[in-house]
Amino acid sequence: MTTEWHRATAADAEFLAGLAAVGVAEVAAFLRSWRVHITATNDAAVAVLPPADGQRRGYGAWWVRGGSDEAAAQLVRLARATPGVRVLQIALPADEIVDDPPFERAFSVWTMVHDGISWPEREPELAAPLRYCGPGDVLQDEFQHAYEQAYRDQRLVEPRTLWDRLPDQGALAVTPDGRVAGFVLGFSQADGSVELGPIGTVPGWRGRGVCTALLGSVLLRSRGLQLHLTVDGESPTGAQELYLRHGFRITARLVRYEVQLS
Repeated sequence: MTTEWHRATAADAEFLAGLAAVGVAEVAAFLRSWRVHITATNDAAVAVLPPADGQRRGYGAWWVRGGSDEAAAQLVRLARATPGVRVLQIALPADEIVDDPPFERAFSVWTMVHDGISWPEREPELAAPLRYCGPGDVLQDEFQHAYEQAYRDQRLVEPRTLWDRLPDQGALAVTPDGRVAGFVLGFSQADGSVELGPIGTVPGWRGRGVCTALLGSVLLRSRGLQLHLTVDGESPTGAQELYLRHGFRITARLVRYEVQLS
């Protein structure tokens, strides 16, 4: 059992790919730039990205070998044995039920794809005095501050952000003094599609059409590309309805279950 924090290695990616029955390159890309702690048994493994200095929330991913009747119990044991982990979440198709007492239903998650038809005709106007800005045109610390504000009350948190690698698609709304009010970022995938996210609006700017304008701007400049995103299907901000209005359709409905480990 590995107990040291270290950067994910090629051997880690190969092991996890075999465990999850997915491609090594896919796993390696997922773990790139993560500082991880990997714990393994014969049937399951866990990789954790600890919180950055001064932050309360880190990220984790769990893998279980298919067909194991003890999968849920193994994940709970692994999570409890990993230093610093306080909550374990798993996602399953909406028609599958977790019949295990430690797990409680948390919220639904939708994966969505753009219909390829509903493209804006012109770039929407931002609420004054905001202006459009590219992902590479703001200070990293300023974006991180805006990201933390926008996701402070969100249940679905994106681990891949501007400080991880620079997105090659997206738009931000910026105030005259350079503060980020909202953002829609995207990352090109190996198959030519674009994965959108993180997407968010700083609380003080919500309700003024900022995210609506940014999403329309990104769609306008992404014509011809296949766009994917993941959203909290029960988001109190109504983000899921915003995406539906912009031409996204639901491709999968998942439900997240969680265990409070502390």
